[in-house]
Amino acid sequence: MQHPLDVNIFDMVSVEIPAPAAGSPAGLGIPGQTRILIVAATFRLVTDANGANRTVHMRFTDGTNTILEIGSPAVQTASITRDYNFAIGIGSPYVGATDDERVVPLPSELYLVTGWDTVINVENIQAGDQLSEIFFTYQRWVHPI
Repeated sequence: MQHPLDVNIFDMVSVEIPAPAAGSPAGLGIPGQTRILIVAATFRLVTDANGANRTVHMRFTDGTNTILEIGSPAVQTASITRDYNFAIGIGSPYVGATDDERVVPLPSELYLVTGWDTVINVENIQAGDQLSEIFFTYQRWVHPI
């Protein structure tokens, strides 16, 4: 007979993260009794008129320490709107044909557990920069109590 705690419940989840305050990062925390594998993360970055070049990173932490950080293949300049797609199954990072999209591969076996988080970090973020339309799709295993 199998013990109830040995059973994992699996499902696929797509969640929209509310847009953070302008000039702030966004993220996804991992709830209790859960393990996830991020399949895709998509979002939009609108930069203000300040002249700094921004570089977008997806940072995975154990709640304190950075485990892995993956960066966009190109910077985003001032007064531009760009869509970002981080996903499993992409061979190499690339810039979209119209230069308004950035596509970045995610590792296929980076399992995140309770207490870990994922942060969309914009290097050189300015006060008027805005992340929006933030969606994470992930496989979730729930460990029943």
